[in-house]
Amino acid sequence: AHTKAYMSFVVASRWFAFKLDLLSFILTAAATLLAVLFDDQQWFQVDPAILGLALTLLIQISTTNFPWIVRQSAEVTNQMVSVERILEFG
Repeated sequence: AHTKAYMSFVVASRWFAFKLDLLSFILTAAATLLAVLFDDQQWFQVDPAILGLALTLLIQISTTNFPWIVRQSAEVTNQMVSVERILEFG
């Protein structure tokens, strides 16, 4: 019974990680496309150094920090549910 629950948890975690990676990709692609479009159409004057810094930070946040923060939040929620169950039924 423990193996079934563990495998379900692993599968759900991998599915969630894939969705987060997809969201990060879409966000980065949209920001890059909009930056190129704004520069090409000359709607805004953006310094290339600032744009490069913004895209670098976006890539860093979306690939490193954001998935880790969401996973930690889900793990805290899982642990607190187990504490609540112990307090309720224990």
